[in-house]
Amino acid sequence: MNDQAKKFIEAAEEGDCTAIMEFLEDGVDLETADEDGFTALHIAANYGHLELLDALIGLGADVEARCLDKEGAQTPLHLAVWQNKKEALMALVEAGASVSAQDNDGFFPLHRAAIRGHHEVLAILLEAGADIDQPNDKHKGQTAAHFAAMYGKFEAMQVLIKGNANLEARDHAGLSPHDCARGRHEGMAEFVEKHTSFKRESADMSAKIRSVRQAMSSRPRLTGMNA
Repeated sequence: MNDQAKKFIEAAEEGDCTAIMEFLEDGVDLETADEDGFTALHIAANYGHLELLDALIGLGADVEARCLDKEGAQTPLHLAVWQNKKEALMALVEAGASVSAQDNDGFFPLHRAAIRGHHEVLAILLEAGADIDQPNDKHKGQTAAHFAAMYGKFEAMQVLIKGNANLEARDHAGLSPHDCARGRHEGMAEFVEKHTSFKRESADMSAKIRSVRQAMSSRPRLTGMNA
C-alpha cells in the first residue's frame, strides 16, 4: 500500500470526510483497502462514522465488499453489527446491504449480534428480513438462539423469543438452546425452559381447539321437526 493509500485509510479511521473527498478527487480508488482488505466503508461502519458512511454509499462504495481479517470475508454490515453501530447498520440496510451475508466462519450477522447481546441490532436485522432460525453449519449447526443462550444474553433472547425463534432447534450434537445454557448460565437455562414449555403448551392448546372446531363443523346440522 503506497503512502497516499495509507493516508486515505487513516483519514477513514478518523472519520475525516473532507480529507476522503480530497483523496478521491486526486484519483485514489474508492475501494482502496488496507492489508486486511478493509475499505473506507468497512472502517466507517466499524467506527460508526455516519457522515463518511453516507458519503461513501452515495458515491457508490461496494456495500458487499469483503475484508480479509482473521474472521474472514466480513462485509461492512458485519462490522456494524459486531460494534453495535445501529445507525450505520440501518444506513447499510437502506443501501441494500445483505443481512444474510455469511462470513468464512459460517456466521451470519444475526449470530454475531446474538453472541454480543446486541438486542437492538437483532431487532433491526429481523425487521430487515434476517432468518431467525438460520443455523451456522460451520459451527455445530447452531442458531442465534443457541448463541444467545450459550453466552447468557437475556435481552437478545427476549428479542428472539418475541420473533418466534425455534427454542427447540437442535444443533449437530442434538443440543437445544436450553442445553447450551445449562452449566454456563443457569438463569438463562431456566428462562429458556420456561418459554419453551409455554410455547409447547400454547401449541397443544391451539391443536386441541382446531380439532374441536373440525369436529363441530363435520357434525350434521339438526333440522326442525315437520308438523
